[in-house]
Amino acid sequence: MPDLETRMIAKPQKWTIRERLLAVLQGRRPDRIPLISRLDFWYNGLKYQDKLPAEYRALSLKEVHRKTGFGQEEWSFPCALRLRGVQLVIRHEGEEIYNQTDPEVTNFPSMWGMVPSDRPGITDIEITTPVGKLFSRQKLLVESLESGAWRPLTIIHPIRDESDFKTCEYLLNNCEFVPNFENHYQRDSIIGEGGFLVPILNRTPFQCLLLDGLGEMNMFYALHDNPGQVERLMMLMDEVNRHTLQSMVDFHVPYVELCENVDASMANPRLFGKYILPAYQGYA
Repeated sequence: MPDLETRMIAKPQKWTIRERLLAVLQGRRPDRIPLISRLDFWYNGLKYQDKLPAEYRALSLKEVHRKTGFGQEEWSFPCALRLRGVQLVIRHEGEEIYNQTDPEVTNFPSMWGMVPSDRPGITDIEITTPVGKLFSRQKLLVESLESGAWRPLTIIHPIRDESDFKTCEYLLNNCEFVPNFENHYQRDSIIGEGGFLVPILNRTPFQCLLLDGLGEMNMFYALHDNPGQVERLMMLMDEVNRHTLQSMVDFHVPYVELCENVDASMANPRLFGKYILPAYQGYA
């Protein structure tokens, strides 16, 4: 039997929240179940309303996580797409806030992270290409800010007629992968052992068109009226996603996440099996 000093030296140190999470992902057993998620909805919503409890008002979100012992989860796009031969203009409440040729976007067509999420109002997005234009509109409500969601709702989707499909095809055929790995590593180091920065990528093609490209009803009409056109666009989106994943071979993280939010009321089992499951299998 080892002596007391040996046993004290061999005694494992206290696990960090990140170590518990990584153990689960690796199939190992942590000292206890990791508690890690997002408090930002609660924090942002009450902060916007100036209703944070007194003991949290002076604290940052990271400090709130540390104080409560609740592991911090955040999201980050570790790469972008450069849209070649394109001009992107974004206006919030009529005021131009972005105007760039050959822009880098985190994803297409939702433009996450490029639309203001900290103030209510209408944001218009116009993409001009040599073969046509795409226009979309997003709206952020005060109620969304008060709830902490901070996520605009698309009220005009960018794909509305046949010419829009052709414009999207041009964009996908002329986009370029841009790594932002170092930025992700830096943000993750700020969170540190108290949490984890989740690297996220665009949705699968079906979900992307359903939620961001055409909208729910128009997607189902298009699948019925012209399935070949929809499937061709999904094929190009799939090629971009696969190229993105292949280009991330030097990105050292446990996993990446697709922002899906699959709902059986829209992606029923037949549609899931035909369009979504093959994408999951291919990406894996």
